[in-house]
Amino acid sequence: MKPAAAALDDGVPSPCIDVCKMNGDTGYCEGCLRTIGEIAGWSTYSDCQKRAVLERLPARQTPC
Repeated sequence: MKPAAAALDDGVPSPCIDVCKMNGDTGYCEGCLRTIGEIAGWSTYSDCQKRAVLERLPARQTPC
């Protein structure tokens, strides 16, 4: 299943799930866990850069 705002023209989908709220404590989006800079730059990132962002996301999750 593709994320809601998946990029349509490349092979690396956006992790966006349309829960767009920045957490002031962490600096990450509460939906996709990206920084505002990563969100803003996503459309211009190369596939390699996008994969690097995606690899960092699991470490940003907080345990329940």
